[in-house]
Amino acid sequence: MQPVYYAEHAAWLTNDEANHRIALLRLPGTKVPVDKPHTAGLHHTAFEYGSLDQWLDNYVRLRDLGITPTSTSTTA
Repeated sequence: MQPVYYAEHAAWLTNDEANHRIALLRLPGTKVPVDKPHTAGLHHTAFEYGSLDQWLDNYVRLRDLGITPTSTSTTA
């Protein structure tokens, strides 16, 4: 992975032509990883597919394995 942007509290990394494949962030006010999702750590992951059909096929494959999207976000 090569950094495409780096600062004291953030880095964006890629291994190809994409603007980033991994975003690492330490936002002000974050704590040590004991109170997720309000702590420093992996922000998100993303995957690209050549077509919507490929994305849907993969969703069905994962769903059939019991892997489905979840959200840990809460609203105030």
